[in-house]
Amino acid sequence: MNNATRRAASKGYAMNAQAQQLQEPEIEYIRLDEVKKMTSLGTTKIYDLIKNGEFPAQVSLGGRAVAWVRHEVQQWARDRLELARGIRRQPAANSD
Repeated sequence: MNNATRRAASKGYAMNAQAQQLQEPEIEYIRLDEVKKMTSLGTTKIYDLIKNGEFPAQVSLGGRAVAWVRHEVQQWARDRLELARGIRRQPAANSD
């Protein structure tokens, strides 16, 4: 592989990494107290919603420690707001 090819390949990887970062939010774990602050819900209500498949499930961090993914909780909150306001999202454009 010559130097020009290496540079092009390297640039391609960097561009792919940047595109992936734009598509996937950074994973940040938050604990129950933060989830409660963000949602104004209590512990029992949060776990009831999870049990009914209406709220993002917690992630085991090992032992008894659990956390939630921040962007999933934020998306849940956005969905609730849109539902309350009667906002409909536009379907994603079909790339076929």
